[in-house]
Amino acid sequence: MCNCPKRRTVAIASKKKTTMIKRLCCILLLAWAATTHGQDIACTSTVPLARQHRTNVKHRAPGPAETQVQRARIAQVLVWAAPTNMDTPKSRKIDQPFPPRELKLYTTEGDLWRAKIEDNDCDFHLEVTAHGGTKTASRIIVEIPQGDPFLPAREKLIETLAANGYEISHTKPIDLEEPLRVIVTGFAFYDSAHWSTKNPKKGHGHGTKYVGTLWELHPVWKIEFPDE
Repeated sequence: MCNCPKRRTVAIASKKKTTMIKRLCCILLLAWAATTHGQDIACTSTVPLARQHRTNVKHRAPGPAETQVQRARIAQVLVWAAPTNMDTPKSRKIDQPFPPRELKLYTTEGDLWRAKIEDNDCDFHLEVTAHGGTKTASRIIVEIPQGDPFLPAREKLIETLAANGYEISHTKPIDLEEPLRVIVTGFAFYDSAHWSTKNPKKGHGHGTKYVGTLWELHPVWKIEFPDE
């Protein structure tokens, strides 16, 4: 009879130990999940933020919730007129929004065909056609910068690409075999760094040969994949 309390004490201690181990395992599992899920891709830009072309315009904070967002079809963006005085180098470097277009917020829907990470600024650089278009149809570029305001959009892109068998990285661009329908929201941005006298509409070195305009949505802070 004297041994019974001892055995009970050992059993209780063992049960407590098992419970503690289970709790510890749960904590470790949650910690692992937090570090492996929803993280941005580590990237150090080759051009410091302060020296990037029109950096203040490219990295504007998301517009206030009450700000009106206009809908624009890809076909419309492709024919937007360039801002004035783009033939003047000084004008192309102005780090303030070109009125009136760059002061407005837009949302557009299309098909995502290409995704890459730009080494110079670590932006996610996406090429999008009108929805239902072919792979060789005219595209626009939309870009998601680094930074906390844009992290949800970057995470959403990473997760959706991964779910479709793609991993975005620094090594090479992703060219999708089948496009992903996408809806993006952001500021209009004219990428004047790529303007050229030979081709003022498409510029030079601005994405693939399918990109038909220097107008972009940039920064983009909201991205949706309605079919996913």
